[in-house]
Amino acid sequence: MSVIATSPVGATAWVYISNADSQDISVFQLDRAGGALKPVGVVPVGGMAMPMVVSRDKKFLYVALRSQPFRVVTFAIDGVTGGLKKLGEAALADSMANIDLDASGKWLFAASYGGHKITVNSVGPDGLVGAVQQLIPTSPNAHAIHMDPTGNYVFA
Repeated sequence: MSVIATSPVGATAWVYISNADSQDISVFQLDRAGGALKPVGVVPVGGMAMPMVVSRDKKFLYVALRSQPFRVVTFAIDGVTGGLKKLGEAALADSMANIDLDASGKWLFAASYGGHKITVNSVGPDGLVGAVQQLIPTSPNAHAIHMDPTGNYVFA
C-alpha cells in the first residue's frame, strides 16, 4: 500500500491509497480541521498497484504496477473532485519498489528491489510516460529512489 496526499495551498486535500490486492486506488477527501477521511471513490488500475508519485503541479498521478506486465499508469487528477482519469500506460523494465519524478516533471525514476536496477523513463508535456531511456544495474535490493530538489542527484 502507498498513500499520497495532494493539494495546493488552500485547496481541498485529496488522499490516494494504492491497494495491491484489489488492484485499485482508493480516493479520499481530507478534512483538514478534524483529520477525517471521506471516501470519494475507487479507481481500478488492472494490476498490483503499489508505488505512486504525484507531479509537482498536482495534475498527474503515476502508479507503478508490480504485476506482469510491469508498467506505470498515468492518471489526470481532477482538482475539483479529486477524481482520476486514466490517460495511458508505459512499460517498466521490472517490478518497481519505488518511483519518483524530477523537479521538471520530465523524468520518472524507478528502483527495482528484486531486479537490482534503477531506470529512467521520459515524461511528455502531456504527462504521459515514455519508454525507458536508461537502465542502470545496482547493488542488490534497490528499494527506494529519490531525486534531489536541485535536479543534480538521484539517491537509490
